Amino acid sequence: MTKKDYYTILNISRSATDREIKRAYKRLAVKYHPDRNKNSKISEKKFKEIKEAYEVLIDPKKEKFITNMDIQHLIKIHQKTTLVNLLQVQQILVIFLVIFLVIFLEIIEEIIVKDQI
Repeated sequence: MTKKDYYTILNISRSATDREIKRAYKRLAVKYHPDRNKNSKISEKKFKEIKEAYEVLIDPKKEKFITNMDIQHLIKIHQKTTLVNLLQVQQILVIFLVIFLVIFLEIIEEIIVKDQI
């Protein structure tokens, strides 16, 4: 399921007031209303999306729920990114360890060869 950004749907900022939300909704609702765009499935879908966005953003309880979901989503992304970064650091450390061991073994080998001569 794709996550909807209701602010983007209404083309408003996240700090929009109720008045700005209503104004954006009315403007877009008139533009995409099914009576104005007969037989247009795209306009009908867009109209329903606009209506859903308006209903969520104008209701403080729903808007708070959506905001909390956004925060939880960002936390999950951060956790995944952190895990990826840790894995990358681990890979880099392994590479350095291998390089160090190769150099160390070459030095030890030189010392052994010199001692045998």
